[in-house]
Amino acid sequence: MDIINSFGFSFGGFGELLQGVLPNDKHFLITLPINLKSKATFKFNGNNKFTIYPTCKEKVRIFCEMLSSYYRLPIKGDIIIESDIPIGKGLSSSTADIVATYRALSQGFDLKYSPVCAEKLMSQIEPSDGLLYDGVVAYYHKEVSLLNQFNYYPDLVIAAIDEGGIVDTLKYNQIRRDFSMLEKYEFEKLLEKFVQAVEMENIKLIGDISTRSMELNQKYNYKPSFFDLLKINLEIDGLGIICAHSGTYIGILLNKLDPMLSYKINYCSNSFNRLNKRLELFYTNSELNIPWQAQATGI
Repeated sequence: MDIINSFGFSFGGFGELLQGVLPNDKHFLITLPINLKSKATFKFNGNNKFTIYPTCKEKVRIFCEMLSSYYRLPIKGDIIIESDIPIGKGLSSSTADIVATYRALSQGFDLKYSPVCAEKLMSQIEPSDGLLYDGVVAYYHKEVSLLNQFNYYPDLVIAAIDEGGIVDTLKYNQIRRDFSMLEKYEFEKLLEKFVQAVEMENIKLIGDISTRSMELNQKYNYKPSFFDLLKINLEIDGLGIICAHSGTYIGILLNKLDPMLSYKINYCSNSFNRLNKRLELFYTNSELNIPWQAQATGI
């Protein structure tokens, strides 16, 4: 029997541009896909079982078993995950692995890629972000359902640092968030402002919203470097601060088209060095808004 390879991809995400709780007590977030990705390869070879590499990808295994049951698929063969997304850092590594795998299996079994179907299965595993959908989206991550999908996708550079450690997303999302009703109404207002910012393509307003979101969430995942980065952001006239609300990364948003971009990146690097932190750069661009559907080849 010929071995059939099918491939699926998914981008990672740099935390969230906005995350909070609305007055109706629904938890939501706004994604920001970046230039890290996960690739899944499915090799159908007729074996009576399927194997996942690396074997530590337990959430992928659970998802595949549920997908096999849902579609009554004989998933037999090897699923190989290759990813450059750090684990436990709030960069959507788990979701990206699952989405890439689903896309690979969709191609391999000639299924229509359906985010709604994937949501039904993923909701049984853990809260999830909106990487199932292309581009920037607002998402009910605990319900695992789409709130809004935006057409605008800003060209940004994130000058970031990793504050260290690992955050277990599942445990983090189990923490009770006692936002006051006043704060919930503020989150609602920030969400409305974000929609307006997208309509106006106003990246400075997006940066302001992201900064305020981080301020409101500091009591649940405190970032020691926040005030240092806020000061640096003001010094270079950056767009604002972004963080992985359930992770360890924090960064300064910069306009990719800014003629002073190189200077600002160097300034960030030197400033981070004085904080004993290393600069890491992440990028968003219009290419990340192109659907990364699976591909298949017969070998």
